[in-house]
Amino acid sequence: MKIAVCISGRMSGFDVTSKLFEHWNSIYDNVEFYFFISTWKDVSSEYSETRGPVEDWDFSKYKFITKYEKVDINDAWASEKCLKVSACYSYSLYRAQQLRRECKEEFDGVIQTRSDMFIDRQTLDSLINLIDKQGELSKKIFYSPSNLRYEDKRFMLIHDYFGFAHPKVMDIYSLMYFDAHIINLVPTAFHYMNGTHLVNRNIQVICIPGVGLTSVIPQTFKEIHKWRMYDAISSLIEKRGVEWIFYKKRKIEELIKELKSL
Repeated sequence: MKIAVCISGRMSGFDVTSKLFEHWNSIYDNVEFYFFISTWKDVSSEYSETRGPVEDWDFSKYKFITKYEKVDINDAWASEKCLKVSACYSYSLYRAQQLRRECKEEFDGVIQTRSDMFIDRQTLDSLINLIDKQGELSKKIFYSPSNLRYEDKRFMLIHDYFGFAHPKVMDIYSLMYFDAHIINLVPTAFHYMNGTHLVNRNIQVICIPGVGLTSVIPQTFKEIHKWRMYDAISSLIEKRGVEWIFYKKRKIEELIKELKSL
C-alpha cells in the first residue's frame, strides 16, 4: 500500500514534527508513506503568535521527504483584489499536489495536511482500514475528521487542515485555488471555499470512520505554554522515543500529562 502525504504552506515547527512524520514509515510492514512539501522561499523572518517561528529549513537533510519545493509567495497572488492569505493557502495546496502528480507513483490514497499537525496512530489506522476494506477508495468521496456544515446558506469544511482521498479526488480538490481566486466560482473565505468547492465538483465529504486525533499542535497541546510547546515535544521524543508517542493504545490525556511534567 502506498500513501502520499502532501504538506503545504508555512513550515511551522518542522524540526520537531518531521520526527513524527518520519516515524510513520516504521509503524506498518505493508504501508509506504511518500512525503511531498511545497512551501515559500522567504520565510526566515516570519512569526505567528499561534504557530510560532518559521525557519528556512534545509529539506535536503530530511531523507524521508520524496520531493520538495520552495515557491515565490507572489506567485499565489492572482490579482491585487484577491484575499492573499486564502490565495496562499490554496495555491500552496495545489503545488504540493502537483509534486505528488509529478512523482508518477500509483498511490492508494493521499493525505493533505500542514506541518504543525499532530496525527495519532488511531487516525493512521483508520485511513489504512478504509483502503483495506474498500480495495480502492471511492473517486467521489473526500474523507475529513468531520462532516460538512451548512451555515449562512453555504457549505463549510471545518477541518481545512487535514483530508484524505483517492488521488483523483485530491486532483479535483487541488483545483480549489483556481475556482476561488482565478474564475471566482466559490467563496475565498477559509472553510467556505473548501466546502463549496467540493460540493460544486460533486465530491461528497464523509467523516473518517474511527478517526482519532487530527489537530494542529497549538490546539492539541494548548495546556502547554506556546513558548514551550515544540521544546516539550522534542524533550518527550528524546526521553521516551517516537515509538512511545505512536503506541497503538496511547491516549492523548496521557501524552499531555507527560508533556506537562517535562
